[in-house]
Amino acid sequence: MSNRDRVITIETESRPAESAPRHSPLRCIWHALSLIGATLTFIRNFIANAVMLLVILGIFLAYQAATHFKEEAEILIAGGTPPRTQSEMAALKASPVLYLDLSGTLSEMPLPQSGMGLIERRLSENLDGYVSHELNAVLKALRQAREDENIKCVYVSLSELAPASMAVASRLAEELSALRKAGKEVVTFALAYSQSSYLIAVGASRIVLDPMGFVDLKGLALESLYFRDALERFSLTPYIFRAGEFKSAVEPFLLNAMSPAVKAEYQSLADSLWHTYETKLGTYRKALSRSVLLPDNETYLSSLRLYGGDRALMQSEMGLVDELSSETDLLNALASKYGASKDSDFFPDSIAYTDYLTLHPAGSTPERKVAVLYGLGEITARAYRPESFATDNLLPLMDDILNDGSYEAVLLYVNSPGGMVVPSELLRRKVEDLREAGLRVVVTVNGTCASGAYMLASAADKIVATEDSLVGSIGVFGLSLGAHRLLNHYGVYQDGVATHDLARTPLASPLPGVQSESLNLSVRHTYEKFLDDVTKGRNLKESDFKDFAEGRVFTAPDGQRLNLIDSIGTYDDAIGEVAQLLNCNVSELNLTPLSPDQGEGINLFRELFSATLQSLLPEATLQTLGLVREKEELLNGDVTFMALSPVASPRL
Repeated sequence: MSNRDRVITIETESRPAESAPRHSPLRCIWHALSLIGATLTFIRNFIANAVMLLVILGIFLAYQAATHFKEEAEILIAGGTPPRTQSEMAALKASPVLYLDLSGTLSEMPLPQSGMGLIERRLSENLDGYVSHELNAVLKALRQAREDENIKCVYVSLSELAPASMAVASRLAEELSALRKAGKEVVTFALAYSQSSYLIAVGASRIVLDPMGFVDLKGLALESLYFRDALERFSLTPYIFRAGEFKSAVEPFLLNAMSPAVKAEYQSLADSLWHTYETKLGTYRKALSRSVLLPDNETYLSSLRLYGGDRALMQSEMGLVDELSSETDLLNALASKYGASKDSDFFPDSIAYTDYLTLHPAGSTPERKVAVLYGLGEITARAYRPESFATDNLLPLMDDILNDGSYEAVLLYVNSPGGMVVPSELLRRKVEDLREAGLRVVVTVNGTCASGAYMLASAADKIVATEDSLVGSIGVFGLSLGAHRLLNHYGVYQDGVATHDLARTPLASPLPGVQSESLNLSVRHTYEKFLDDVTKGRNLKESDFKDFAEGRVFTAPDGQRLNLIDSIGTYDDAIGEVAQLLNCNVSELNLTPLSPDQGEGINLFRELFSATLQSLLPEATLQTLGLVREKEELLNGDVTFMALSPVASPRL
């Protein structure tokens, strides 16, 4: 017998079956629980993996659908409306009433009309119910209706139009007035007119107001909150670095009220803007004198008491509106006059302006290409939205223009109070690059062109500003808040070593003197660079800087007097300047609006999430979140130099 057999035999004999130990009850329970746990773990992992695979598959399929079936997706998002037949198009042509429901916002920048950008916009409109109207599209429809013999009446609903700038409202009022002069009946209606919608309405033949409504004329106010005592109460130390005597953007952190110099400046701006508004109203309605529009407090209250608090009746008697009527009664009257719609006897036979535009495709394209760029809002480095005035958005477009070789000029549409210094300077340099490449550059100011926005505009060939615009604010500032006193109060201190005070990061300690003085000198240098660029670009005398700089904001007439702008005029006047620089007629210009990429497929899911979040959170919370998102570049602990005007042309 081998050793191996001997071992096996010994093992077998040492553990006979009848002597094997029995499992205890606890061990049986443990094995049962282990089996159940393993089973549950398997089921959980299987379900999680299956769900993940389904999510990935869903995203993949959605992306494929968005990529390969864009047209179908656009129709679906737009409400499932199929392309119109020839008979339907013919029926549209016969409609005598052009209908413009301008509920929502007026976008100065062209809106995406195809691809994922359109899908995102439609989703946003359907989820939050707020529609954006492209200003150029609205104006185009009105201009075409002026020459269209089929259109007898233009009906404009302004009940839910969001506040707009005076420049935008003026352009619409001018088009309505031109329609009226061409013999069309132009009717506007609103449950209540804001100051901007009323400026639009005065261009019409007939202004109709709901009997329960009012014209919300109230003037202009330029106000700020002031935080000096609050900062002191919370032991926060403002570190202010500024260049420019009138740079009032930092005053709220230093004072509890407006300084006399700033108050005088702001009062002058407000008075000038309101006078311009009153003048524009009087251009279309001669009877609208200042005493009628907005009388003094006692006269206003006495009149309102006389009419028992009925503002609609009072304003009708004063001549601010032509008629008091509900929209239902007004539409019935229009249906009786121009014929009823085939869908309703109580609605006039009309065509929406978006449908009307499809009946008038673009004609032949002129050869002289002009790129139209848009700079709206504060200037930043990062683009948070397609319409952001950011280097991320505009620099690639400017490079495309330079590389294309077919463009002869650039028309830059600006409505911006300025913003961050470095992005403003990068954009200014790119404007210089465009001019050095032989392109002509014209800036059209429609509201505000101040600080950083004016910095880049000063490099253009021409600057044309609307009468109600604000320009200038040539100054620089930096701002940071120190929390060392607050932290010290609660027992938090900071200590350590450094090879130089510039290396320190003061959180619970004051800002080192060398850092403070360094920032002051940097702000001064940036301001002098700003002055140098402006004086060279606008052929000004640097010795006269106190007249046009120091952070002061000017109205367009004052800006023209100081040579900060070349002329006062509209967007169309700026196009005329482009034609003059190119030595051609306006009809020869091929204006090509350029805008950043409106979003890749993944943005579709971002917008879905964003819209859902908006439906769940209060408006105040959303505004706070939006402010934090826009300002996150300023909250990184560093002092960011700003060329930002503290006041911009207000929305009415």
